[in-house]
Amino acid sequence: FAEHVEVLNKEWEKKVETPAWLGIDEVKLAGDIRCIMADVLARSAIDLLPKRDKATVAARISKMPNRDQIQVVVIDMWRQYRQVANEVLPQADVVVDRFHVERLATRGLETIRRSLHDDLTPAMRKQLKHDRFILLSRPSRLTDRHRFILETWAANYPALSTAYDLKEGFFRVYDQGEPETAGEMLDEWV
Repeated sequence: FAEHVEVLNKEWEKKVETPAWLGIDEVKLAGDIRCIMADVLARSAIDLLPKRDKATVAARISKMPNRDQIQVVVIDMWRQYRQVANEVLPQADVVVDRFHVERLATRGLETIRRSLHDDLTPAMRKQLKHDRFILLSRPSRLTDRHRFILETWAANYPALSTAYDLKEGFFRVYDQGEPETAGEMLDEWV
């Protein structure tokens, strides 16, 4: 089996095209966390590694033919992926996946929402937990009723209002099509 896998890996290395934009993430399979590599522009997986540690990922990227043609590496916020990208692909720009960045903004809002717990009656706690999806939704997806509920929470809990506004301000940076405009908006948001 090991010999067969080795043959398959050598054949694979000859067939795979090194992408211009390499995505590195992980997936949990049967309890194990494994690294998955993708061609971001083609939206296709190109490899699934047995582990996600720095040495395994670096060794695999090092074997990629024409790895100097990789322009962008898209990662989550795991430090080891950034280190591998910087060490093995110094020519590439490292970009943190939008999903992971936006998840942090959402967590910030959730932290504020949970911090209100002690100031609320049991009925209000239950209602705020129920209304959580409204706080996590983008304004364009809210109905008039949802907007009213959001405005009511915001009027009574300014910290919640601020957290929602900050989340939305941050998300609007990603809505911009022009990098220069997005950069200016991000500076303003900060």
